[in-house]
Amino acid sequence: MKQKPLSVRPTLLGHAVPYAFLAMYGDAAGRTLWLYVPLLVCPALLCVLAVKVRLLFLLPAGAVLSFLSSDLFLTHLRTELWSWYFKPFSPLGFLVLLSAAVLLGQAAQACLLKARSKRRSGDAL
Repeated sequence: MKQKPLSVRPTLLGHAVPYAFLAMYGDAAGRTLWLYVPLLVCPALLCVLAVKVRLLFLLPAGAVLSFLSSDLFLTHLRTELWSWYFKPFSPLGFLVLLSAAVLLGQAAQACLLKARSKRRSGDAL
């Protein structure tokens, strides 16, 4: 039997990175959209890991952890520019929107991965 607690740490540590804040910071400060790519790719890879080790509770827990770390950075590093840059959203509103979109994307991806693994295990029988 695989030891699942060892897979919990890397997955939660991967979610602890403030992906949404980094993307917003790159957008507002550097006018680059390239930092939205890790916001899409890294949670997708973490979702694959969580499905593979069958610890799906890590997805919402990780999304909350990523949101909280992003909110912490947003609270302390936001400038006056951020007040109008993400209109029609406030910076916190845009952070909530990004975090919710990532969580919904992870949920959809987890459902697809689980269905595919069930289909493959059914084909093997």
